[in-house]
Amino acid sequence: MLLTNTRSFQWYREVRTHGGAAPVLLCGCKADLRHEKETLTLLSKLKTHPVTSEEALSVARQLGATTYVETSARASSKGVRDAFEVAALAALGKLNKQQMKQQKQVGRSKSKRDLKAELKGRAKSCCVM
Repeated sequence: MLLTNTRSFQWYREVRTHGGAAPVLLCGCKADLRHEKETLTLLSKLKTHPVTSEEALSVARQLGATTYVETSARASSKGVRDAFEVAALAALGKLNKQQMKQQKQVGRSKSKRDLKAELKGRAKSCCVM
């Protein structure tokens, strides 16, 4: 999902058709562009707006996504790395589903630090992807 393009939400049906019950992580890309003057001007001309965090969280809830994270490769590669780490945890079934459900109801997504703390002390396992 591009945070500057609401049409990018349309991929979900295809993922569900071909991905079955695989966990879905909604990832907002290009978060740095959300407040960039040039981007806002262009979107205004197209009579649209950047996707807000609230809109993305609402879509994540509607889709039943495991969680929602935002990234920006331009601002910091750390956000992209964090998103891949959270995706790997979701694929391994290591995210606590009850806590994720509660956080969606509250309307906020967990930080990578929160997710790592949640996993600390659990048995280690390996998965080849």
